[in-house]
Amino acid sequence: MKSWMWKFALIAALATEGGCLKLLSEPELEPGTYGPSEPELQRLWKDVLEAAKRDDRQRLTVMMASMRMSPDELAMLIGEDKARRFWPRYELLARPLMGPAAAELVASIYEHHYDDVEVTRADVLPPESQSESERVVKRTLVKPTPFYRVRVVRKGQPYAIRYDFFVYQHGFWRTGRELGKFLEPLAPLQPVANPSLPAARPDAGAAPAAQQSPAIGGG
Repeated sequence: MKSWMWKFALIAALATEGGCLKLLSEPELEPGTYGPSEPELQRLWKDVLEAAKRDDRQRLTVMMASMRMSPDELAMLIGEDKARRFWPRYELLARPLMGPAAAELVASIYEHHYDDVEVTRADVLPPESQSESERVVKRTLVKPTPFYRVRVVRKGQPYAIRYDFFVYQHGFWRTGRELGKFLEPLAPLQPVANPSLPAARPDAGAAPAAQQSPAIGGG
């Protein structure tokens, strides 16, 4: 069977089994389960990676669902006016966190054998080391706020799944996903046909995010 055929079948099966209904039997993360430091974000994502490698889609979905911002949290970052304008876009980008992103991550790890996590604080990088999306996020934040990128990698290989725009709010790590791509200029919102992620590819650091999750992201 061709690679894309079995991968599509696997993702469809996982998404069906690992959807939002699974959350009903898995306890949600408690605030403060992971702290506000860079090592704690890495610990969260190493737990995500281990759950994906175990094919524990129920736990994986709970952890990824905890990364979804609320409208108030988005407003704290970019201001109430922009938050109202861009909330529909964010909802679309964040929807896969409630199930499909977990299925996509399991399938990608199965295919590419990812085995490690890298976390980088993005807001303190020089502009040439930031993606365009990260530069926009930094300009848009209403006050200086640490934000991070996460890469799920295979040691010694150039390929990665990249998730952008992680911030710590109310005891949780939240992600703005790919919202930075849309914050400037304030153009009319256009529908997104498919917020799924492209295939993994070499991550050039400052290049646009090679984010993978059937939406993630971000990050």
